Amino acid sequence: MCIRDRYLNAYYLMVGYASTAFFSFAFLILIARMFSVESVGLGVALIAAVGLLAIISELGLGLTVIRFLQNARSKGNTLLNTCLTVTGLSSIIVTVVFLIGIPIWSPAFVSEKHGITFWAVFLAFVIASAFNTIILNAFLAKRKSNFTAVMSIVTGLFKLLLVYPLAYVFNDVFGILFSAALATVTTIMIGLFFLLPRVQQNYQFKIMIDRPVLSRYGVYSIGNYLARLFLQTTPLLLVLIVTNSIGEDMTAYF
Repeated sequence: MCIRDRYLNAYYLMVGYASTAFFSFAFLILIARMFSVESVGLGVALIAAVGLLAIISELGLGLTVIRFLQNARSKGNTLLNTCLTVTGLSSIIVTVVFLIGIPIWSPAFVSEKHGITFWAVFLAFVIASAFNTIILNAFLAKRKSNFTAVMSIVTGLFKLLLVYPLAYVFNDVFGILFSAALATVTTIMIGLFFLLPRVQQNYQFKIMIDRPVLSRYGVYSIGNYLARLFLQTTPLLLVLIVTNSIGEDMTAYF
């Protein structure tokens, strides 16, 4: 890779991070104007919970993809599909455990209004968010950070476009959760079936677990996983602590 390409990749990364920050801020402004204070606070807490569960579920495999995908050659597709499959299964297990224990560690989420559909959307949101890390890191490994910027922008735009109609259909916290979840899932579908095959030769998503891949890269994944847990979960935990200790309305102002 020449120096010019390295600079371009760096610029695209900056665009991706900047667009994520901008669209997240714009999304918060919109929901603050369109929903009640309690719905905004609970929605922000739910999105924080999704982020927390996605980090736990990813198991450090995203950094494994960055480190080894470029040199994996014929095993690249197997590595990607194994990481995605393990992450998906882990997301389901972690989310189910979280939902079972909600009365214990997050009683603010307990409500008769939150039925099966609500928590099914929540689960899909967690899986998509965990997949997002793997896919974006695959683009980084392949030095295609322009696709990282594309996914960040598309997710942000979808969130802003969806929140308007969903606010009128679901004028409560479900509208906030559903708009963010649908935007993320849609972007993941684009990344998984259209963008990844453009950077990884002959790639097709398959549910598979290759044991040699796990045994070879497992130690590397665990080390990075523990480091990432301590680094990135603290701000998300703080949001949940505020919600469960002083209420949803204070979370909105927080």
